Amino acid sequence: MKAQTTSVLANAWQLCRRASSAMFVAALVAATVVVAPTVSAPVALALPSDINLQTLNVLPTSSAGSPETPGQTFTYTIGFSCDSSISGTCDGATIDDLLPQFTDVFGNLAQVTSWGTPSGTVGIWQSGPAFTGSGTNVHVTGTLNSTSAPGSTYSLTFSAIAPQNMFPVGVTQLDNVATSSSLGAPLTVSSFVQGTAPNWSVTKSGPLTLLLGANGTYTIKACAATPASAFPASFTLSDLLPAGAHFVSASNGGTTPAHDPADGTTDVVTWTFNSSNHPWPIVSNCLQVTQTVSYTEDPALNNVFGVVKTNTATGTYDASSLGTSSRNTGLRGPITSVNGDKSVGVGGFYVRAGDPVTYNLRFNNSSEVGAAALDSAVAIDNMTS
Repeated sequence: MKAQTTSVLANAWQLCRRASSAMFVAALVAATVVVAPTVSAPVALALPSDINLQTLNVLPTSSAGSPETPGQTFTYTIGFSCDSSISGTCDGATIDDLLPQFTDVFGNLAQVTSWGTPSGTVGIWQSGPAFTGSGTNVHVTGTLNSTSAPGSTYSLTFSAIAPQNMFPVGVTQLDNVATSSSLGAPLTVSSFVQGTAPNWSVTKSGPLTLLLGANGTYTIKACAATPASAFPASFTLSDLLPAGAHFVSASNGGTTPAHDPADGTTDVVTWTFNSSNHPWPIVSNCLQVTQTVSYTEDPALNNVFGVVKTNTATGTYDASSLGTSSRNTGLRGPITSVNGDKSVGVGGFYVRAGDPVTYNLRFNNSSEVGAAALDSAVAIDNMTS
């Protein structure tokens, strides 16, 4: 009887435990809550990115078959509007235009040259429009202000020059790209420029006369026949110094002659330009360098008054000759002439013995030196009146 009672109690306990476990799991399931993430609806914001680029034009127009010449000025006009769908203005929105870049005759990155001052619709600019940047990274930029009303159309105009002699032989395409702070696609307009084969020659200028002991500066130019003539890949200028010349200096890295004074046959000032040593700047289709010499008065060197010294420049580019150009300079003495006279400073021409006599001396300096150099130039005792 006791054994049966124990078995019944054990079974009852198992039933109770199972029932309790089931109720506990059910309670846990009932208490579990799945929390979904909250997603807010997009909020429409009027950002400074609501410019619509509409047109980009360039004058003059050109094509690969009808290119322009280096030195040509191109004028660009950007047409744009403030988006009519925004609530507010285009305050803070920007226009940006990178001036056309190209590969120059040396194979390096180059850029057209900004010209003048950009202009645009009056009264809508917070800053600019203006050229910004430097080197080969010059832009036109402008930022709109709060008067830029939705739906209104505006314009921005600027100019740039295709540099002379820097385009390689053939046709080069110049792409001008306008962008804005909006997410719209940029606008591009292209121009075309024709470079021709190198055609250069040398010229020389300097003083017609030079005072002995003074410095004289000579200018040597290598000039292109046309603005389209490409700059050569290599370039050498040479200037043979006359006998008796004292070398003073040379611009742009010109070499120093071996002898001082020059011997007239071997003393040459030389300039060498290539892709790593660019001849900047080119002015009026010419590369310009200078050298300075002097002539100390010395009969042994034939550095005397009246002698004419001839200074000759030449050069080569690639496999061609620049030709020659000479300058004749006449040497002048330190004093050309001094003229003087004297007169008696009394009322008559006859005086009594023992009376003082005053003479007035007048000098005319017809030389090319200052009065300080005329000290004791004329012996007063030798003057007559």
